[in-house]
Amino acid sequence: MAKISLKQPVWVVIICRRALIVEVVMVFILLIILVIVAVAIVAVVFSKRQKEEAESTTEASYFEGGFWHYVGLSLGGFLVCLITLGIAFPWVCCWFIKWRTDHTVVNGKRLQFTGKGISLFGHFLLKGWLLGLILGPLTLGLYWIYYFCVSLKKWEVKNTSFKDN
Repeated sequence: MAKISLKQPVWVVIICRRALIVEVVMVFILLIILVIVAVAIVAVVFSKRQKEEAESTTEASYFEGGFWHYVGLSLGGFLVCLITLGIAFPWVCCWFIKWRTDHTVVNGKRLQFTGKGISLFGHFLLKGWLLGLILGPLTLGLYWIYYFCVSLKKWEVKNTSFKDN
């Protein structure tokens, strides 16, 4: 009878270990995706409930956005930025601004945001990076504070209006 050796070559052990690491990473990614889907489902259910409650109120101005919807949007935005190495950051900013304005009612009129990610990308590229590289060091970083606090808010307000009913 032939002997079976239980000792395997080193390269086989290395390949098996790498395959195990890949499998663990894939399971981790699938778990993250499942959590995001679950949060999104919960967010939809809660946002419908909050919208019904907000429509029944008699207040003239209110915000009807929900916590779980925000959490789902945050996780999705984080993953998109992570996958695209930050290139999609302007589009994620637009998602947040749109979510905030779409859930805001002022004096009985709903707000709407019409800005696009590509427009904000150009804004980021021109004012944030190109001018920031020149003016940032010259102003000891004060330009970046102005840019992120004031200039982006001006862009947001310029692209926000009341929705026509």
